[in-house]
Amino acid sequence: MSHTVLSLDLGNSLGWALIEDNVIVASGVALLSKSSIEHPGKKFLRFQDWLLEFNGVDEIIFEDVRFFQGYYARRTWDGYFTTLSMFTASTGIRMSSITTSKWKKIFCDKGNADKKYICAECHKRGWKNGIPGTDNNNDEADSIAIAYAIFKTRDIEIRFEEDVDK
Repeated sequence: MSHTVLSLDLGNSLGWALIEDNVIVASGVALLSKSSIEHPGKKFLRFQDWLLEFNGVDEIIFEDVRFFQGYYARRTWDGYFTTLSMFTASTGIRMSSITTSKWKKIFCDKGNADKKYICAECHKRGWKNGIPGTDNNNDEADSIAIAYAIFKTRDIEIRFEEDVDK
């Protein structure tokens, strides 16, 4: 039986990874904020529409952020979380989360790993995006790391599509 999971790093720059049968088949970053002068709820409506593009997803996993650097980051995450909660409740899609320190500890062996370190760990595991040695595309890397950690807690190893034949 096929199992499809969407991993999300919720934020203004929304990292995502799509996992089908324990294989990361696609990943990227969605930029849902268009303008600082538009209605603040528009990005959440765009997020809901964006989620609908992932037809056939069985589960959505994400980082459960407990501490924020600023007020605006907290409001943005809360808005995405509320939208995601309503979306999964209305569609019957399973929703699972993991705290920031827990996924960092599982993925990086250190609960306070910085963005550059997380990107480097993703590159070691076969991630082809971003620029090695930088934190370029760190939100995409976070979504991949979140997926690795949650799957690891279930005793499942995931890999990139390119690694399937190895």
